[in-house]
Amino acid sequence: MRTNVNNVYAAGDVTGSFTAHEAIHKGIVAGLNATGEKRTYDGTAVPKILYTHPEIAYVGSTEGKCVKLNMTEVVRAVTERSTEGFIKVCADETGILKGGVAFSERAEDIISVLAILIRLRVKLEDAKNLIFPHPSYLEGLWEALRRFKS
Repeated sequence: MRTNVNNVYAAGDVTGSFTAHEAIHKGIVAGLNATGEKRTYDGTAVPKILYTHPEIAYVGSTEGKCVKLNMTEVVRAVTERSTEGFIKVCADETGILKGGVAFSERAEDIISVLAILIRLRVKLEDAKNLIFPHPSYLEGLWEALRRFKS
């Protein structure tokens, strides 16, 4: 977060932040570095949310091997008649989760959980074994993960 000016650090809009939460975390890293700590900002798994109805959210890269689940396949979405949209999850060739998109009710929650899995470098096979509540919109993420071939 150091600039090319001696002892000047930057965060937020001047560093190309897309979201307020990203700018806040960049500010924390910049502040810590300005006080002598050595921190690096890792922006590989920052969830991006558009608060439309339904919500649109994405994280990471949507390249590599991807699977897509229609919201008509998510029990909670069906019971609430909120079946517009989809969940897309992507992994690299080694089975590490890399990104995804959710266009649905609760897309913010779905992508936030996926962002955590990406940040922790969770392998696809491990993510498939997580337990999500039923019925929930998060269960759609689990169903998408299970669609990857082993």
